[in-house]
Amino acid sequence: MKQVNIFSLIALFFLMSGCDRQESNWWIKGQIKNDLNGAVMNGITIRAEVKKLQSGVYNDIISTVSEDQTDGEGQFELSWKRENISFCRLVASKSQYFDAIVEVSPDDMRPGEPFVQNVHMTPRSDVLINLSSSDPSALIKFSVFSADDFCSCNDEAEYELVGLVDTTIACMTGGGKWLKYQIQAFGSGGNVYHLDSVFCEPFVTTQIQYSY
Repeated sequence: MKQVNIFSLIALFFLMSGCDRQESNWWIKGQIKNDLNGAVMNGITIRAEVKKLQSGVYNDIISTVSEDQTDGEGQFELSWKRENISFCRLVASKSQYFDAIVEVSPDDMRPGEPFVQNVHMTPRSDVLINLSSSDPSALIKFSVFSADDFCSCNDEAEYELVGLVDTTIACMTGGGKWLKYQIQAFGSGGNVYHLDSVFCEPFVTTQIQYSY
């Protein structure tokens, strides 16, 4: 009778245990990169959030079920107990970056099989817009044109200021992009129409100033 290698049995036991554990879990893995230059990002906190089935009903409560930090290659792995879910999303966070939120359809996930979902994060640029006037009869209209989903500078279709003003508007946009803006001013000094753009460096506060 052949002697069974005890080390082989131990290795087989751990292998089967790992398979059983993954079969009873949801499992998502992927890599996080900088959206601007494609560089991998390490030390990023990422979590999985879901809506669960409770008492036979899917509710709207979003709970965190798993959390990880990316390694030196930007890789992450999230795993949690298999249960019925109606919604799943990944949320990655880092200071001076916009949160990356990616929805994952539960229908695309298979128990015990890794679902691969890569994530891109956009660096943030703060913007300060200072508008002032020393003319009591002045009317200043300021508009921002941006297709950037993260840009909050165009939350208002148009900023309108009247008379003696000195106002600063604080907003944010994706770093490494151009921000196009328009100024229209009317008053005793004549009418002004100005169309321009400014490059918003990542992690830097960009300033736009206009005085009538």
